[in-house]
Amino acid sequence: MNLSKTIVNKPTTVLIIFVVLAALGFYTLSDLPLDLLPDMELPYVVLMASYPGAGPEEVEKRVT
Repeated sequence: MNLSKTIVNKPTTVLIIFVVLAALGFYTLSDLPLDLLPDMELPYVVLMASYPGAGPEEVEKRVT
């Protein structure tokens, strides 16, 4: 008996097998670790310049 005859003769069994395999697939998919955005510490530098009475362009040119 070949596979196609078995599938045609016993559709309920094939449906149950398919549902069990699909449920197992969804269970394992939900159990997979997904790390699209890992925790990272990006380096950064902060520069703070105080120049009273000056505009931002002047501070940028003369101080920084």
